[in-house]
Amino acid sequence: MICLGSCEKGKEEIIVNCNNLVPAFAGMESLRVKNEINKLTADLEPNPTEDDKIGHRENVNILINRINSNCESLHVGIGCYACILTYPAQTEIILVNTSNPIVSWTIDIRTPENDVMSFVRVH
Repeated sequence: MICLGSCEKGKEEIIVNCNNLVPAFAGMESLRVKNEINKLTADLEPNPTEDDKIGHRENVNILINRINSNCESLHVGIGCYACILTYPAQTEIILVNTSNPIVSWTIDIRTPENDVMSFVRVH
């Protein structure tokens, strides 16, 4: 278990629990994946810009970096940003377990304009 955080008073540390996240993906346990991913997105408020009206492009990168930096067996990248045209739009993130056997999963993340990102499903 690795902790990320700052010394800022009142800021909660973000915990990337790879020991829980990787087996949850391996077992396709949606509820466990949801719980772990939503912990990692709880502090990622939208920040709309001229180039990103939804405001979550940088947050998607932060989520990916949190997992990549702390889970050695996972390689994570963006499939597409706000490409699933639901309301709100969803983003696809691709995860590859690089240990033997190599397995990949895709997660869909809600990227609402007025709220934090959240897990939708794993497939």
